[in-house]
Amino acid sequence: MLQAMFWMLVLPAAATLAITMGIRQSMGLFVSPLNTSTGLGIVSISLAMAIGQFSWGLAQPLFGMLADRIGASRSLFWARCCWRQAWPSLPSCTLKWA
Repeated sequence: MLQAMFWMLVLPAAATLAITMGIRQSMGLFVSPLNTSTGLGIVSISLAMAIGQFSWGLAQPLFGMLADRIGASRSLFWARCCWRQAWPSLPSCTLKWA
């Protein structure tokens, strides 16, 4: 019984870790296609990705504190609102500091 509960906890945690690490570690695969299609340069694209990763890491504890204060569902709602504002503007960015 105890071992079954152990695996019910470990397997979803391992799956979550695998999915999120895959998202974060695969960013380098997109540098060359972005460089080819936009002509911004590898350095600029890498810097933008590094700033994005840093911002993601910086926002995690802040949204964790927000989830503790107002609840997980409301915190996820505000996180989705932030993403909805950012993603549609990305295709229009053609300059380094747009």
